[in-house]
This record gives sequence, C-alpha cells and structure tokens, in this order.
Amino acid sequence: MNEKNHTQEQRVHEVSKGKSPALTHSSPGGPHIFLRGERSWSNFLTLMEIVPDALVLVDSEGSIKRVNSQAEELFGYTSPELEGLSLEVLVPERFRGDHVLDRQKYNALPTTRPMGVGLELYGLRRDGSEFTVGISLSPILFEGALHVLAAIRDITIRKHLEANVPVTSRRRYIWTARNHHPNNQEKNHHLNSNQKKYRHLNKNQQKSLE
Repeated sequence: MNEKNHTQEQRVHEVSKGKSPALTHSSPGGPHIFLRGERSWSNFLTLMEIVPDALVLVDSEGSIKRVNSQAEELFGYTSPELEGLSLEVLVPERFRGDHVLDRQKYNALPTTRPMGVGLELYGLRRDGSEFTVGISLSPILFEGALHVLAAIRDITIRKHLEANVPVTSRRRYIWTARNHHPNNQEKNHHLNSNQKKYRHLNKNQQKSLE
C-alpha cells in the first residue's frame, strides 16, 4: 500500500471511530469525502444540521437519502416525506429530463464544483412555486457507494437586484439599510446632535469676532 492510499485509509478509520468526516484529495475528478461505518454516517448526518445552507443528499440513482432542516424550510417538505423520492421532485417539470442526463454525466466524473455555471437554475417548492437557486455539488463515498451532497441557496433577491437595480443604486441601498438599521439609529442621533452643536458654536464664534 503506498503512502497516499495509507493516508486515505487512516482518515477513513478516524471517521469510523466517530470523528468528523475528513476531507481527502484522492484524485482529480474523484470523491473527496470518504465515510465508513454507521457511526461515521450518523455523525455526517448530524453535521448537515449545523450548515446554514439547504442540503440535499442523494445516492447515485438520484434518490433522496436525507435533507436538513434548512432544505425542509426552503422547499416546504419534511425530510421523511422526501426520503426515497427522486431528486427531480424538487426540479420544475420542464427541466427534469435534462436534469437526469446531467446527473448521469456528473456521476461519471464527480467533482466538488458549482452546478450549471452560466445557467439559470430553478427549484420547485411543494406549493408549486419556483425560485432561482445557486447549487454546489460535493461527491461522497460511503461504504464504496457514491452519494452526492447538494448545497442550495435561494438567490431570487440577488438575481432581481442584478437585473433591475444599477450597481450604484445597489451600493446606496446597502449603505442606507446599514445606516437605518435599529442598532445604528442611536449612533446617528448622537452624530447629528453633535453636528448641530458644532454649527451653533461656530456661528457664535463668528458673531463674537464681528
């Protein structure tokens, strides 16, 4: 066994003993996370809940194995309702055929990367509403079986700003929002009061010089 394989096996062993999943860089285009044993799998599922993004875990056939609470909130399903269903249930119907082909291509060369660079991606909620999403994919090997973890973000507001609001206005909006935030209102009040006092003193000084 060469040093590289030994390092991978050692990390897998550590995960199987209950430690956090270790990132490995085995080969370009290959899975970067290796899990072995039910305990390591359980720990990994627990870690999914502390990630701020919506996470959907699927197997190589596109069957949903688990979603975290953020994904439940985003799509309007509970994890038990989604488990065992095809991932395409979260994709608008008009895109499902292409999405299946894209999954198959990804499985042939799984890498950690953003999905659909340069494309407009959409998610489908339980109530039938659609929203634009940004998705990152990460391949995972558990007991030799390929799984894929999709991190999903609702980017509807960002896309709206990019399409309808000039860059300068976006910056002004952010600046205004910060300065009108409740935490900053008291600071702004004191700043305005001090500016008024300064202008009043300056006027009195000018009058005394006259």
